[in-house]
Amino acid sequence: MNEIEIVRRWNQRFLYLFWLAVGLYIVLALIAGMIQPVAARYPLLLRTVVYPAPILILLVGALQIASRQFPKQLPIFLVIGMYLTVFVVASVLYDLVSPVGLLVIPMMFSTIYLRRDIVMAAGGMSVLEFGLLDFFIYRPQQTITLMDTFVILGLLTVAAAVAFMIVGRGQELSKSLMQSIESRQELMMQNVWMQRMSKFDPLTELYNRSAFRDHINRLVEVCSRHDIPLHLAVIDIDDFKQINDTFGHDVGDSVLKDFASYMSAELPEKCFVARYGGEEFVAVGTELPQEQFIHVLEAFRRNVAERDFSGHFVTVSIGIHTYIPGESVDVLFRMADQGLYWSKNNGKNKLGFAEIPVVTE
Repeated sequence: MNEIEIVRRWNQRFLYLFWLAVGLYIVLALIAGMIQPVAARYPLLLRTVVYPAPILILLVGALQIASRQFPKQLPIFLVIGMYLTVFVVASVLYDLVSPVGLLVIPMMFSTIYLRRDIVMAAGGMSVLEFGLLDFFIYRPQQTITLMDTFVILGLLTVAAAVAFMIVGRGQELSKSLMQSIESRQELMMQNVWMQRMSKFDPLTELYNRSAFRDHINRLVEVCSRHDIPLHLAVIDIDDFKQINDTFGHDVGDSVLKDFASYMSAELPEKCFVARYGGEEFVAVGTELPQEQFIHVLEAFRRNVAERDFSGHFVTVSIGIHTYIPGESVDVLFRMADQGLYWSKNNGKNKLGFAEIPVVTE
């Protein structure tokens, strides 16, 4: 979930809380009015319920509409809505000073967004609204004294300072958390890269010998348990040393890279391809009949002999062995390697098999 979605969900929760607060005020005002003597009941209900209730409901309804039309500005609208609510409530409960305490709520609410501008605006509006309440409501009704005015202003100032401290501490924690997350992400990327480097050959970008050993070990276990065909081909570029000795290792590396890219693209996706070392490669085939795997490798051998690799023509000798249940990984590889050895000793550019020597021209 992204940050925008999180803010949207929290804004919606605050709106629900706003509806709850307005509803709670109306219910409590009704109860307070109903328990009064009959003579005072209806004037009190008229002043505390009938007059403010529609205004408060319209106010929250307007905030609900604003949340859909102006979602990014909703925090400011919520703060303004709180001050208007406090003003409406304080104006009908003019004989009580306690509603002034509600001016602290918008300041505390503004800290949730960890934005100093919203807290500053909330603090200024709290002082301004108290000034309006004092001038238009409390002084004419003589509800509070001048000393009370200074005390309340002092409390609002302290509340604003506390709100600033909360936001400052929150921003520090948020920054520290982001730095920690970035450090963890960087470490994870480094770990991923190191894991990749430990599994891939840097020159050819194929899997390396270690990855092949891990993979073939798992395959032997799975294929023996579920009776899945498993074939191994050991592929060696013929007379590759002559390219290195004649043209240099840079040219040899270029040939290896080109050959590896071609091999990866030419063999079926079901084949696991890796560089075993030097000019020797391996291909592992599963879920393929033996005849099909042999046909694929024979076609690959023929195509290699007809293709140019970075300006040089090469041939390959290939040893093939099909896994027999009960064989170990070492035996599987040794049998395929014996097939390669047979091919090398019988003219190269051939497919060889350890069990029954088969020559394919």
